[in-house]
Amino acid sequence: MKHRVISALAVCCANTAFAQSQVTLYGSVDTSVPWISNIRGNSTVRMDGGISQPDLFGLRGSEDLGGGMKAIFQLENGFLTDSGSMIAAGKIFNRASWVGLSASSGTVRLGRQVDFVADKLGQWSNGYQLFNFYLYHPGNLDGLSSQFPVDNAISYQSPRFGGMQLSAMYGLGEVPGSSSAKRTYSLAGTYDADRLSVTVAYTDANGRAFDIGGTTGLPNALGRGLTPGAAMFIDAFKAGGIGGSYRLESVPLSVNALYSRSTLRAGAAEGTMNAADLGLTWQATPAAAATVGYSFSKFEKTKWHQLHLGGMYYFSKRTQLYAFWTYQHAVDGLAAMNVVGVSSGQNQSVVSVGLHTSF
Repeated sequence: MKHRVISALAVCCANTAFAQSQVTLYGSVDTSVPWISNIRGNSTVRMDGGISQPDLFGLRGSEDLGGGMKAIFQLENGFLTDSGSMIAAGKIFNRASWVGLSASSGTVRLGRQVDFVADKLGQWSNGYQLFNFYLYHPGNLDGLSSQFPVDNAISYQSPRFGGMQLSAMYGLGEVPGSSSAKRTYSLAGTYDADRLSVTVAYTDANGRAFDIGGTTGLPNALGRGLTPGAAMFIDAFKAGGIGGSYRLESVPLSVNALYSRSTLRAGAAEGTMNAADLGLTWQATPAAAATVGYSFSKFEKTKWHQLHLGGMYYFSKRTQLYAFWTYQHAVDGLAAMNVVGVSSGQNQSVVSVGLHTSF
């Protein structure tokens, strides 16, 4: 009888927990075929994964703890559809792995998370809004794409007050004897109304590494000669900016704009990237959208001008067929679109067709 009572209680508790909990498996799969005019002097046709939207799968869940409080978690991994390989070798959940509590007073998360320059400011970039990863600025030297998730991070996001929300994050460096080595902190403020959205964000991180030569084509930066494929250790990285969008429902048209500024310091030398984006999305019909965008980037003496024209057809809310043309022109340097490869000259073009679906 004693064992039967215990078993009955266990089943009852399990059913209650199940009724109050929710776990969602989700993912995104994206593959495109681009023609690229110039990579080190040669044109090519290849297959790229995660260009319109990132290739990923994950689990997110919550449990109602009562009194308006919930336990929450997210586990997310990024991969490349064209090869099936993981983006970050040795990390099962390279994009996110955190657990937290959510209540009326705000949300606290503990674990690997994306800093707010990438997570909140980056969503107003052309790369995000126009569904084209090539549009992130050369070398991602402003951190707008989620290239650097923060390990050992503690974050807090306030409740929304009249459309406004404040966020703060601190990443523990966990280097014995040094409280500043590899540490990160990030701040953000957002405002969302019916048609207008605005974000201001700032990140200060120590110990990041950038392959500046391999991603921008620059032979020298921060007072050093660069070797393509060799990452440079950055003692201090500071990035911030403002971005947002405005939606015209009668057209219907949405406009996104962004300005970012980042400073990279290695030893006594510093380099600064300034960048600006402007993009338009016209939802011509419920099933078809057209996009156009321009971005400007400047790092040290090199400037990059980039244009985008694109179109997307929605088979459903989950599945889209897309095509776009992207062109970049460099001044005092080489064209070097994000993740495309470095050109042998000042110009580079990409024409691409792809398919995305999510679950």
